[in-house]
Amino acid sequence: MMVAKEHETSNMLEKNLQLLTPWLRDTISLIDDNKMKEKIEITYNNEGLPICCYHQGEKVFHINSKCPTQESERWYESTVTQDSSTIFLFGSGFGYPLFELFKHKQPHTFVVVFEENLYLFKAMLCYFDLEPIIKTHKILFFIGNSEHFATALEQLFYSAYFISCTSPTIIFTKIAERNFKQEYNQIYQYVLSQLSLFIFYVGNDHKDNLIGFCNLVSNVHEIIKAPNINCLKSQYKNIPAFIIANGPSLDQNIQQLKKVQDKGLIIAVESAIIPLLKNNIKPDILAVIERTPNTYTYHFKNIDYPNDLVLLSLAVVNKHVYPSFAGPKIPIFREKEVVNEWFSSYLGDNITLDVGSNVSHLATEIAVYLGANPIVYVGQDFAYGQNSVSHSTDSIYSEKSGEKLEKAIQSMPIEYVEGNNGNPIASNQLWVNFKKGLERKIALHSLQDSNLQFVNATEGGAKIEGTVCDTLNNAIKRYCMNSYRNPVHEIVNESCAFIDFPQRIEKLKEFIKSMEDYQFKFRQYVLKTIEGKLNCKKMLRLSIPINQERNRDLLEKTYQENVQVFNDFMSDSLMRSFLQQAIIANYYSINHLGLINTPEKITEVFRIHYDIYSHFNVITQSISNHFEKAVEELKTVLAEWQNNKAGEQL
Repeated sequence: MMVAKEHETSNMLEKNLQLLTPWLRDTISLIDDNKMKEKIEITYNNEGLPICCYHQGEKVFHINSKCPTQESERWYESTVTQDSSTIFLFGSGFGYPLFELFKHKQPHTFVVVFEENLYLFKAMLCYFDLEPIIKTHKILFFIGNSEHFATALEQLFYSAYFISCTSPTIIFTKIAERNFKQEYNQIYQYVLSQLSLFIFYVGNDHKDNLIGFCNLVSNVHEIIKAPNINCLKSQYKNIPAFIIANGPSLDQNIQQLKKVQDKGLIIAVESAIIPLLKNNIKPDILAVIERTPNTYTYHFKNIDYPNDLVLLSLAVVNKHVYPSFAGPKIPIFREKEVVNEWFSSYLGDNITLDVGSNVSHLATEIAVYLGANPIVYVGQDFAYGQNSVSHSTDSIYSEKSGEKLEKAIQSMPIEYVEGNNGNPIASNQLWVNFKKGLERKIALHSLQDSNLQFVNATEGGAKIEGTVCDTLNNAIKRYCMNSYRNPVHEIVNESCAFIDFPQRIEKLKEFIKSMEDYQFKFRQYVLKTIEGKLNCKKMLRLSIPINQERNRDLLEKTYQENVQVFNDFMSDSLMRSFLQQAIIANYYSINHLGLINTPEKITEVFRIHYDIYSHFNVITQSISNHFEKAVEELKTVLAEWQNNKAGEQL
């Protein structure tokens, strides 16, 4: 542990900053040095080690004792880390616990540090050389409160590092537990809730992934001929946007929405469109996110929508949706979803939106993208209404055709949340996850633009953090004072004239080539999985206790080869996106084993490796077959466009 003397702190800080990720460097650069000096008091003990005190108003906190190394040794002895694959450490404790942890932890153990106090973290960078720790590539820092590190944490979840985080050991330093318990408990709850939410976002299974992929391929013809969402970017600055969801409270104030028309954007989420049209309210935009056939069956089949209603939907919707809709439409690609981003890089001008997992998330992202302000939620209950009603009276859920959907919702276990009136109200885990996702989106956009307002005019339902509660009538009076020009449908229709179809055809050719390359790659992956299964079977025979000792070198060699193969699979982001459910499930089992240090664990880890190869074998074969079919389908689309003599829109 190398410590800086008082005159060396500036150089030590500079050295450490170069080792950190850009977002950390940017965050630290904003920390005022004068304020840090007011809050941080450093002295040196007889051994020349820095001792830290933290000043918070009239209070003084001793971050470490005058014998910091002995104190850290005692702290470490009280923790259980030997078998941990990942440690979530809450509070870096001015560095001493961090160095103690790295002195003892296993080489493979990954450490994620959450340090709430920005001044303490910067002070640690001034006094300790962190290079020996950082160069292990087994540590990540998240500093500040959840607002500071939310984006960086999300990036961790979408990276290959996430597989190490499925079974973490939770450790609090003494200072975090003793003096800043409330702050760290909030961070702890936030991190766990985000972990849970990300697992929810990952989706159900490989079949779910393939549905989206096949829908994207089937919609390529529509994608090519449609304008991009960027034609609407910032076109409605400071125009109010009313996002209409289909909660039970919609029945109370739906008629008032007639006063919004032409004075504010009305964005209907998918299942709210029928109640709105039944009440003679025409939205400007219909937002759709679901990929299943039910979307088409319940909300598009045999329904004639107005020609001036614009459909803004994910490009993964069921293939029958776009042809059945007569009005303007724009397919949207999902940000942070690798397959969507891959399609968009060739066919969508590289434009994606962070649409979340729920249609209200998509509607919110659309409203922000269009520049709308404020954004007003109506019928966004995230909770049951009176008599356990789940949706508004005029929706599909109240009709015979929606009985199956309604029964599925009513069968979910009840979970209580805080209502807008301050009292607990009944909800379920699905809606709670959707609510958390919306709150996360609101928090991020509020952080990026402090002038952006979010108003909850639901008049019932669950409290949504980050919104201001008001009645719909008040919101209309306050924000809908003037009519706006340029209806959405006119902008979308006019932008069709500027589409460069020859260029899109060329990009389609490039995309087909990319898909053919991946198909060949996936075939090679299939062969690797077959070889891996055979090797694991052999290792299972050699790993029984009577054989283990004499075969230890071969077992270790094969184990490391398996790890390398799995890492190769996961290093390909497109492959990882198809394998993610199998990866998370199986790596949870590996992480739960901890250190592989007993004969039983050696046998068990090869059983898990065999399962991984088995799952990967099924999935890679499936992907390869689907890519082969997709290539043929895309070549047919290409031929149709090339045969169009005028090179115009088909």
